[in-house]
Amino acid sequence: MRDMLDPDPPYPLAASRANSDRSRLDLDDALRLEAQFAPTAVSGRGSTSEIEWPQFWISVDQLFALTGRDDPRARQLIRNTLASAAGYPDQYHRPAACRDNEVEQMAMTQIHAIYDRVERQIYVFSRLCC
Repeated sequence: MRDMLDPDPPYPLAASRANSDRSRLDLDDALRLEAQFAPTAVSGRGSTSEIEWPQFWISVDQLFALTGRDDPRARQLIRNTLASAAGYPDQYHRPAACRDNEVEQMAMTQIHAIYDRVERQIYVFSRLCC
């Protein structure tokens, strides 16, 4: 996106379409895998991606529709809409990383509780058998 905002780009805006399509496919695959494998406590964040990413991609499609016709509004669309939306992944993943840490902390607490119970049961069993 930064290259597309360059006032004197080395190539036309429409040439960025292939990179955009690849990024969209990669992101869709990543979100699908995340929904499939993320712990249930974290999966609530998928609702954000389902709402915000489609709007981002609609803007990208509008951009490439304008660039295909060499419309000068294309760069304006990048500046006004897409450049601010480009920060969305960072805004999305920072809170997600905090939630991931919380989920890991809860899992560690549960694991410690399981080990404590097992240790008590082994102690009781060893006292009864001997």
